[in-house]
Amino acid sequence: MATDAEAGIPLTHWAAQVYGEYAPSMYALRCWVRKGRIQPPPKWVRGKWRVDPAASYQEKSPTE
Repeated sequence: MATDAEAGIPLTHWAAQVYGEYAPSMYALRCWVRKGRIQPPPKWVRGKWRVDPAASYQEKSPTE
């Protein structure tokens, strides 16, 4: 099993780093996770979403 450091940072911390004071709500972040909008995808580790610090939001193409 991956350690917390290997699994990444908490999803809310990632959002704060990327979007600052305009970070989306946890509800929106969970929607992004479900829809595969964050790449590489976050992992569920010990009851929290953890994401690679270098991850980014990827808008889906209109055909998808």
